[in-house]
Amino acid sequence: MIAGLETITSGELYIGDTLVNDMEPKDRDIAMVFQSYALYPHMSVYENMAFGLRNRKMPEAEIKERVMKAAKILDIVDYLDSKPKAMSGGQRQRVALGRALVRNPKVFLLDEPLSNLDAKLRATMRSEITALHNSLQATFIYVTHDQVEAMTMGTRIVVMKNGFVQQIDSPMNLYNHPYNKFVAGFIGTPQMNFFEVTMKKDGDGVTVKLSNGDCLTLPCDVVSEFDNSYVDGGKPAILGIRPEHIDIAREGDGIKFIVTNVERLGNETIVYGKLGDQLGEFTVKDEGNGIVVKLIDEDDVSIGDVVVAKPRLSKLHFFDAETEVNLLSEVPQETPSTPENTNE
Repeated sequence: MIAGLETITSGELYIGDTLVNDMEPKDRDIAMVFQSYALYPHMSVYENMAFGLRNRKMPEAEIKERVMKAAKILDIVDYLDSKPKAMSGGQRQRVALGRALVRNPKVFLLDEPLSNLDAKLRATMRSEITALHNSLQATFIYVTHDQVEAMTMGTRIVVMKNGFVQQIDSPMNLYNHPYNKFVAGFIGTPQMNFFEVTMKKDGDGVTVKLSNGDCLTLPCDVVSEFDNSYVDGGKPAILGIRPEHIDIAREGDGIKFIVTNVERLGNETIVYGKLGDQLGEFTVKDEGNGIVVKLIDEDDVSIGDVVVAKPRLSKLHFFDAETEVNLLSEVPQETPSTPENTNE
């Protein structure tokens, strides 16, 4: 719809101060980078980059100047006479970016441009596109299913599910203050752990009970903003804990689990486990709740160990069991320009 390839059925779309709902795609001053590169195989790199400008009847001298400038920025000057088939995926993606860059548009639309590249090249291209964005000071609208790309490249992220906006915010606010369970699970690697719990206020503390009987005791101030119906044991909730916000001990209070797998990555260790059953019994084959823990500089955990997960109490998240919305009455906003209906 932004590009003009689909008709807008309701609402208004502005580019700058201009309403573009009924404007032809060619008049919107946008440039698109496709997932599949979409280069002309029979044309050289130079001709691919110059094609759109020639269609606009631009003088040849200006076309050459723009193509050479873009080629230098993207480091593809040596490939201007090559055909796309002679280039690697990363080089072809640079050509696709260059074709958009020569247009000098108001808005760049990028549709999963790095999904066809290998992991190392994706990391390099992420940095290059971010640097390009900073130098051009133009609007980039970037579609991705990769939350690492979203977190590292985005200044504002729109998280969508089934066509509906879940939250619009800065990357760190999405990480620290997710509006609902879907946003919480989308942001972060490995994904946040979720457990069905009930809460019961007891004196100066609150007992959080998991479905298998394990309990955590929290200070009342951790849940002070919750509706009373959640802390009187009547209304179930979902407890969320990120793997990196859990410490492991051999004994003590916490969530006991048996280690089912360990991934040692050098700089960090990912520990996978299963919670015990109602009797507190553990076997590797148990179909209990799974748990994932990310440890830094810790590698003395082995498969079959029974250990205790100790979540950092200041990093806990709670969601309504039915609506899956964050139980905090208000998710703070870091982005003043965010519209009032951010959390619709």
